Amino acid sequence: MVSLKSMNNANFSFRKAHRYETNERVIVTPIGAQKALSSRLKNLSHSGACIEIKTGNHSFRSGDLVALTILLSKVEKTHYLSAEVVWVRENQLGLRFVFWHQFKSKVLGQPRLSLQ
Repeated sequence: MVSLKSMNNANFSFRKAHRYETNERVIVTPIGAQKALSSRLKNLSHSGACIEIKTGNHSFRSGDLVALTILLSKVEKTHYLSAEVVWVRENQLGLRFVFWHQFKSKVLGQPRLSLQ
């Protein structure tokens, strides 16, 4: 049993996965929208990522679904992932990766998005 004294002196971290800092190019395409946005991958974990959008003109909201095209220049590879927007702060998005079966069920229940 953990005592209150030891809890008060502890440094807690609520993140479930370790973040790896990076600066790779990523193309973000909102599901249902035609326009893709050029961005930078700021950090990455096995469960999600933080990206920085170059243009401030976006209308992302928590719950939006996006397709990611991650361009790994050093190894000359491209990865494709699906994600859900968890948080939005000015020109940054917090994303949680979603598996195909989750993505499919979310897409079927989500109206089309439009970028301004």
